[in-house]
Amino acid sequence: HRNLKVCIDTMFINKVELFTAIDKTIKYRSVIVIKDRTYEQYKQALANLVFVYNRGGWKVKSIHADGEFRGLLEHVETDMNIELALAAADEHVPEAERNIRTLKETFRAHFQALPFKALPKLLIQYLALRCCWVLNIYPVKHGISDHYSPHMLLGKERLTYERHFSIPFGAHVQILDKSDNTPVARTIDAIYLRPAPRLNGGHEVMDLITGHLVNKPGPVTVIPMTQNVINQVNKMAYRQGYKDLKFFN
Repeated sequence: HRNLKVCIDTMFINKVELFTAIDKTIKYRSVIVIKDRTYEQYKQALANLVFVYNRGGWKVKSIHADGEFRGLLEHVETDMNIELALAAADEHVPEAERNIRTLKETFRAHFQALPFKALPKLLIQYLALRCCWVLNIYPVKHGISDHYSPHMLLGKERLTYERHFSIPFGAHVQILDKSDNTPVARTIDAIYLRPAPRLNGGHEVMDLITGHLVNKPGPVTVIPMTQNVINQVNKMAYRQGYKDLKFFN
């Protein structure tokens, strides 16, 4: 099973573009944030995708995609030494389409559990990453193992309750920003996104004032969600043009 066939496509949530992939063997799903649909962004996304598989001891033998990725043919086959199999005109890759449908269904379910009426772009991106991660941490039907999840088959971080599940996505939190003795506030009010993947003990949150991503080490304190916080997130989404949840083809 070492040589894998990977199916890729682009997913749109409120017109936010996300690169998606799933392989036909392990059934490992990937969501990679891209800035736009340029070939440079797709090249970087493919490089990140292949790196994840190679680090886990797997080799991507071929990539299956629709006509949108035709311009990557030379790069994939010459520079990456991977076969690029393109679907016929007006056709799509079934596995990639089904993967997107599953991700969107999971996204919709997670969104309904949140108190917000709309999500700003950063929360849309990170909720999509969260949905993909959740789908990967359970053994997959028709996969190669009934006991090990795609997450573990790729040799990823071992999961613990304290680090990965104790703070839910979208929680209102305060995270330590400064520890000096000045009168400046020491904590940041934020919305929780996820444990920082490359910062041991760190966390990634969205600053409620700026709407920017904040990556900080140290403890996080969960604060009760208030209507003011909900209104702040909704206003942030409205300013960016997102007033509800819509999926696009």
